[in-house]
This record gives sequence, C-alpha cells and structure tokens, in this order.
Amino acid sequence: LVVSTMSFEGQRGHGQQQVGLDEALMFEEEGGRHVVRAQSRAGDRPPPDLGSLRASAPAMNVSASADETDTYHTYDKVLSSLRGAGPEGGHKNFLIFFSGHQGSSWLADMVGSMPDVFVPGFEPLEVQNATASEKMEFIRRTFELPSTVEEYNTWIGELVTLSDAAGIRLGYDDLPTFEEVLQKRASGFKIRPYVGKRTGFRDLNLLWLKDTLEKYDVSIVLTTRQNTLKTAVSWYRAREKGLNQFHLTQSADFDADQRIEFDMGKFQRWLGFVEQSDRELRDSIAFFQRPTFTVDYEQLRLDPITTVQQVAQFLQVGDQQAPISARFRKTGSDSLRKMISNFEEFCNHFWQSPYQGMLGVESCEPLQSRDARSSPAGDAVPPPSSTAGAGASNSSHQGMANLVTYPNGTNSKDCFASGWSEKSDCSDLLYQSKLRAVLRARSRQAPVFFKHIHKAGGTMLCSVASSNVFTETRSLPNVDTWGTDCVPYEAFLSRPSPSLLANSLLKFQTVDADELTSHQGWLGGACFFGHLTPSAQHALPRAFPNLGFVASEGPMPDEFVLNLDYPLIVMMRDPYDRIVSAHKWWQFMTERFPGSLGSICSTYSAPTNSTLSVWIDYYPDNWVTRSLLGQRKLHNYHKPLTLEDLERAKNRLEAFAAVLVLEEYDLSLKVVEELFGWSNRGTRTEVNVSPGGRSDSNRELDDLTRQKVASTIQLDLQLYQHAHDLFWKQASQLGYGKSRRATA
Repeated sequence: LVVSTMSFEGQRGHGQQQVGLDEALMFEEEGGRHVVRAQSRAGDRPPPDLGSLRASAPAMNVSASADETDTYHTYDKVLSSLRGAGPEGGHKNFLIFFSGHQGSSWLADMVGSMPDVFVPGFEPLEVQNATASEKMEFIRRTFELPSTVEEYNTWIGELVTLSDAAGIRLGYDDLPTFEEVLQKRASGFKIRPYVGKRTGFRDLNLLWLKDTLEKYDVSIVLTTRQNTLKTAVSWYRAREKGLNQFHLTQSADFDADQRIEFDMGKFQRWLGFVEQSDRELRDSIAFFQRPTFTVDYEQLRLDPITTVQQVAQFLQVGDQQAPISARFRKTGSDSLRKMISNFEEFCNHFWQSPYQGMLGVESCEPLQSRDARSSPAGDAVPPPSSTAGAGASNSSHQGMANLVTYPNGTNSKDCFASGWSEKSDCSDLLYQSKLRAVLRARSRQAPVFFKHIHKAGGTMLCSVASSNVFTETRSLPNVDTWGTDCVPYEAFLSRPSPSLLANSLLKFQTVDADELTSHQGWLGGACFFGHLTPSAQHALPRAFPNLGFVASEGPMPDEFVLNLDYPLIVMMRDPYDRIVSAHKWWQFMTERFPGSLGSICSTYSAPTNSTLSVWIDYYPDNWVTRSLLGQRKLHNYHKPLTLEDLERAKNRLEAFAAVLVLEEYDLSLKVVEELFGWSNRGTRTEVNVSPGGRSDSNRELDDLTRQKVASTIQLDLQLYQHAHDLFWKQASQLGYGKSRRATA
C-alpha cells in the first residue's frame, strides 16, 4: 500500500494541498478529540484496479493447532502491493477494532445500549467455525437494516439462520423489533482486525473486506491501551489462570483472592503478543483508511460518560448519554502489586526498561506503604546502575533498555527549551524521555525521527525503514524520478525561488506548530527540521500522522527539545569519506541543475567545476559538528568553532536513542532492529552510491588534498570518535565487541 500522508488539520486548517494522489485522510479536531475523515481529490485519474490484486492476496490459512498467541502479520503483503483510498462518507455503520483487554467490551455494551444504535451481539465473529462467506454475509446483514416489515422478517430470519449454522454469537435478547429498527441510526459490532487462531478476520480476503467497508461507508472506533504491561497482565490472568476480568460485585477480600504467581517465561509470550497485536491494529487503520475515532482505555476508565458521548457524536447519533453499564466494567484494584504475588520478581524483570513507568510503583521493594503511594505510568526512571535490576539482566527488555544509553552530558539551553527547571537533573529526565520514546515507536504509537547527516548512508537507512514502517513514498513535486529520502512530501511544497532560498532571512525562518500541522507555506524542504520551534518539534507526529519514519537533512534546530515523545536516531560516517562523497554530490547537482548552488540547504556557494581541493575552501568546516549545533552555527560558518562547541555537539548526540555508524552498517541495523522491533528482511540495500563505487578517501585523496581536508574536519573527527564510543556501548549489549577497523 502506497499510503498518502495524512494531514493533521486543526480547527483553523483547511484546504489541504494534494499532488499525485487519489485520496487523502484529514485529521480534524472536534471538541478536543481527533477525527479522521476521508477526503476525495478531484481529478481525471481513474481509481486503482483492485481486481488484479485480489487474486494475489487470498485469505491466509491458519493451522488448526495454532496457539492463540500467534498472529500472522496480516497486512504485510497487501500493504506492500495496494494503492487505494476510501471515499468520502458519513458516520452510520461502524466497527470497533480491538485486540483485547482494552475496555472494548465495556465500550461496545454502553454504545449498544443507546436506542439509536444496533449491536447484534458480543464479538459475533470471534468464532472458529464460521466460513469467510458466512462472515461476509453477516457483515452485510448488519449494515443493511430493513425499512419495511417484509424486509425485516427476511432480515431477522437470515441473521438467526447464519447464527445457528455458523456458530456466530448473536445476541438474541438484543435483536430489535421492527419499530426499534426504524429508530436505529448506527449499527456495528466489535472485531479483531487481524488474522489469528480465533479472530473475526480469519479466512477473510482483506481486499474484498476493504471494498465492503467502503461500500457501506463504515467508520472505525479503535480501542487502545497505553499501558502495554497491564494489557499483557490481563491476558495472562484470563488465559493462563482463567480469571475473568469482569465482576458484578466486589468482595472485601477480592484483591487477596485474585493475587496469583506469574510465570515470567509464559508472561513474556503474552507481552510479545500484545505488542504485535497493537501493531496490527495500527496497520489495519492505515490499510482500510476509514474515518477513525480512537478510545484510550485509560480515558474511558477515568471518564466513561464523556468518552461515550464523544463516540456518539462521531457516529452522528447525537451526544446522548449512554447508560453506564457494570456488566463489562473491570472491578478490583488496578495495582500490579495487588494482582501479582511474586511482584518483586516481576518488577525487577522490567525495572530500568521502557516498561518501568508502567509498573506504577516507585520501587520494587516489598513495602506495604508502597501501594498507597503507587505512581501513575510515567514516573521517574532512575539512571541505570550496577545493582538495580541485576536479576533481569538477561531479559529481552533489560537488553533493549540498556541499548538506550544514559547521557554523559546535556546542554543547559536544551534543558531550558524542554521546560525543565534549573534544579532538575536534566540527564535523568533525558534518559526517561528516551526510554519512553523508544517504547512508543516500538509499538508504533510514534514515528522514528532520523537526523540525516548529508552523505552518511541516509538513503540506505530510509530504504530499510520503508520495509518496516510507513514512510514517504511520493516523488518530489514536479520531479517524478526523484524521491524525498523519507522526508515528508509536504515539506517541499511552496518552494521559494533559488535566490530567496539563499537569503539569510529565509535560512533562519522558523516554523511553529500551527504552520507545521496545517502545512502552510514553505516548511524548509529536506532541511525542514532545523526550522522547527520547540512547539513544532512536539507537533511533528501530528503533522505527519501516517508516517512511522521521518527524516530531515541539514542542521538541527537552534532551540532543541529533549523531551520529545518520539525517538531520534542518526548515522555517522568517517569524516574523510563523507567529504569526498559530498563533493561528488555537489558536482552532480551543479551539472544536473545548471545555475543552482548545488549545496544542501543552500548553505554555501562554490565555483562551477571546482576540484575537491578548491571546493573545500568554500565548504563549511566541521559540517557535522555545525549541523548538530543548529542553523546559526552552520549558516554562519565563517565564524570559527571552539572546543566548547564540540562538547555541546557531543551532548546533543547523547539525546539520540541510537547513534549508528555507516562503517558498521550491518551491526547498526541490528541495533535499530532490537530497539524498534524492525526486521532487516534479508536485504542489504546499496543505494545512492556513485557509479565508481562508495567513496574511499584513502584511495581518492592525494596527500596534499588530504592534509587540506584534515584542517577543516578536526572537530568532526573528534565527534566521530565520540559517536563510535556511543555506538559500541550500544552494540556491546548485543554481545559484539569493537571491530579491528573501529579500534584502529
């Protein structure tokens, strides 16, 4: 699926510009909630022919002996082969997409109790015996409500027959009379939107289902739960111990009766299942591209009345208040300490991992007073130590946490831009932020941001990212043969003239959150990230909500925020080799586009046809160090840098969740795979390499030119060594030691 980039539209933002797409999805804010609406693009281009694709995407076969924790990467093939988008539509028919233990049953029960809404049963298609044709027929009957008595009698008979023949779980007591049907303004049910042993999507052809949802204008209510750890705990208790999470009454000794011992090996499987099913949920939204409203379990539990009213507004059945049912409401303590008898072992297993904030405690110590002081998700995470969490050192989550390095230093200005007080321990707060951001990206709740150092393997990494998450796939505006290297397409719209691009006022122009999310005006092209204000840096996921990987070249922002909810990664390269490659790129650009500066971000100007020895006199010294420090340090490159500037650049590297090295490319991929759950998928893509092969300064630089280059990269050489140290600190957690080349 070549998915269009969805544009976040605020209350002021309308008139989204779309180029070369059949459809786009627009995010709008209504009463504090985010709504996705499909918006058609006018044009002569015919809709995509799905007929030839249906045969290549048959229903997936699931073994009868499959375990319930197995899911089958339902969308991998169809997402890679299909271009499509849904038509504009209203909010009448709906499906509740869920994966389990996220409050979906409680939500569906309350929504179904509204007089205007028809819900035919509790998870009606989550059965093993129903065939694909029977499921599709049930879906159609649910969405085709009768309008006459004759149609009603036939309709009721067909629903009951389907239920009896296929084992579909139809709520007979909930079947409406004809008079009640006439009052219905919305109909739907809950379903797991992925292929598994016992899911509604098992055996279904996804492309046929996509057509059906478009035909009946179906909207999606997506249920999620931010606390992945507690979701997995609920699954474990229900499946491994047979404990129902729903109780009508709560006895005085309820918590004591429900406290059980956890097998950490078995629980690890359920945690992996939850992470994968969460990814499948998000993939399903991207694939079907239907109007979507997201309900977080945490918000539903906190304020069910308002949440259900918002769902009713989304379904266009008014803002009526639904009865707050107790039938599917979870009761009992929400404290993991009270649910898990071996909580100390459980807690130590996940301490100093991205899941630490989800434990809800300040310490793993078995103190009774801790329960009364349980902290919400997101509590402070202390820095790693030689003793904390020692019992969990071999766990996969401990290893992932150790990959995220504890910062050796921070810049006071960056801490201030992050809103942290002078009395705060900035390093601790940065470490916490990096851990949470990695976990969010791992569960596809946030994109990965890639700081693309010019000519340092960024195109290769973009290619790998594109095989794992959604990336920008459109060509540059008016240049069909040239991709964006994972930079959002919208960043290139409204491009000024070359003379304006070279103007210092435009180079230092800032982009705030409103401008970024509404895609108004020139955002900065390939170098857009350097223009973002602190508020815009926070708003980046909202500006490009369908992208799982976002890249930007050029400088970092002058005011850089450390507490972003998405992780940052960077790829470094040997400074000599990078300089040689940068010169080749400049030569290519000036030949391809005569009269242009040929420099990334319009940073410098050099005489046409300059040799490397001449060109280096015009090229900014210590490019990588300057680009990490921000726009002013890069564009004001005639002002020399100091050793203090080098330390500030090193500190900015400490803010990255992963510092990769091109010379250790394969191992660098293993680091990102471990951090974000990516797969290399068996490819080592060599892209954007000159016809003569990858640049090699040892072969291509004579002694005099090498000495001249060396005088311009002294700080970059030291920064590269620091990056190497950070990289090997991460790689050592995977069991790798420094290579001979790195040591040399």
